[in-house]
Amino acid sequence: MPHEMTEHDQMYSVREAPWHLGSGANVLMLDAAPETRMARIDAAGHAFTVEETDVHLRKERPAGDDGQPDVTFLKVEGWKALTRSDTGDVLNVARGSYEVVQNIVGHELFEALSTGARLDDGSGGTVKAGAVCYLSARVDEPQTVTGDDSPIYPYVVVLWTHDGSGALQARRTSVRPVCWNTISLGEAEARRSGRNFTFRHTKNVLVRIEEAKRVIAGAREETAAFVELANELARLSVTDEQRERFVTTFIPKPEAEVISDQVLDNILRERTKVRAIFDGPTNPGGPPQHGLRPGPGGDRVPGPPAELPQQRHVPRAHAAPRRAAEAEARADGPRARGRDAARSLSREAVMARFRLFATLSDGAGDCCRISCDGHRHFLIERTKHGVTVERFRSSDPNRVHRRAHDLCVLGWAVAWASEEGGV
Repeated sequence: MPHEMTEHDQMYSVREAPWHLGSGANVLMLDAAPETRMARIDAAGHAFTVEETDVHLRKERPAGDDGQPDVTFLKVEGWKALTRSDTGDVLNVARGSYEVVQNIVGHELFEALSTGARLDDGSGGTVKAGAVCYLSARVDEPQTVTGDDSPIYPYVVVLWTHDGSGALQARRTSVRPVCWNTISLGEAEARRSGRNFTFRHTKNVLVRIEEAKRVIAGAREETAAFVELANELARLSVTDEQRERFVTTFIPKPEAEVISDQVLDNILRERTKVRAIFDGPTNPGGPPQHGLRPGPGGDRVPGPPAELPQQRHVPRAHAAPRRAAEAEARADGPRARGRDAARSLSREAVMARFRLFATLSDGAGDCCRISCDGHRHFLIERTKHGVTVERFRSSDPNRVHRRAHDLCVLGWAVAWASEEGGV
């Protein structure tokens, strides 16, 4: 599963439910943060120690006269196995010099770094059967961006591993950890911004705790710089033309001379989804500004062009009437009529260069026409009861041969024909 929580993993979340709640993961929802260290350890599933055991290699010799194989277990020098004290799960096989950081150390570091943070909005737990442990607390320093009514809260996160995949880490991030996905996302954000502090697995792992405090505290300046940049971008006005240029560039139309109706409809539908973001429920402001700032003089940004009716977040019960309305608008609108005329002219111009090369039929109304312009350029067009369901061009004869072979395997018959009397 993406959250990487096994049956031996556990987590707690204060007030805010994680996305995987109800998926079978062991999630403890709390109204307030645990008041003591031991309560927090129990809630996060950290009530185990990592035990070190010797590693042995099984050696088996052929059976002797008694018919029983000779089995011995040889100790592997320089290596040790790390296991959970409660479940016995093997978390890692490490070299003998590897220093184990027990869960209690992670909690000590968390308490030192989260001074002044709101533990009431934190989380803690394990993933990968206890191999990765984490704790988080919300820093009560909300930041807001112009035009957005949702505050951005940074979090202090402490993370440590028992499988050798990472060291003890402390970071300041805007991502609240609740699973492996959010742990990885928060780590990437903190590393990119220089807000991730790493402790090597040594006996004196907490010696550098004061340095870690300074690094995390210094991140406040970087957060302020980010908010300043975000506010500057939010104050920029965006015209309807600029927005539409972004949509058509983000989801471009293929440059092929012949585009199937299905491909074109897919492009229009995806562009409509992008336009819907501008006045969706997660974008404050909504219509008629579509979440964008007013232009100079307070001019409002016009609505999106009506290639397709604007997609709305509507209940499932209203989806069918909406789709019917969209289909009617798409079929009868002036833009649709112009588009159909342009397609027709384009097809006629293209087809004028091609001559019928072969025809395949399934005997039930479906037909596939293969045409060639005499210069190794092929046009494949398959119809179903007179309606085109597939059309593409190719200069690769092998691709054409494979398509014809696939149809023949399905029972299609080949009827050769050409203006020169056949092939």
